[in-house]
Amino acid sequence: MSVRKQENKLKKYQFKPRRESEGSNAGDEEFERKKKEEESRRHARSRQVAWQGLRFVGVFYLTWAFATVNRLLQLVNGGSYFWLMCLHTILQFSDPA
Repeated sequence: MSVRKQENKLKKYQFKPRRESEGSNAGDEEFERKKKEEESRRHARSRQVAWQGLRFVGVFYLTWAFATVNRLLQLVNGGSYFWLMCLHTILQFSDPA
């Protein structure tokens, strides 16, 4: 289940203050603006989790890119470059998975 879906399901249990009835549209616009700000604040955690997942995937691919290129060069050429082997070795130990 995604964080956004969980937040939407829990929305019905949150406290909702009563809106004061006013005759003008200015009150309605102000209420809608505050409502959107509150919803944006509530979904901040969803954005944080999304960025965390994106960074995890990026680091995962970065980690395995040097290893893959190194192994392909070894397969094709029979050897590889020293700097590529160093990056392969260093990043292999920092693998997030």
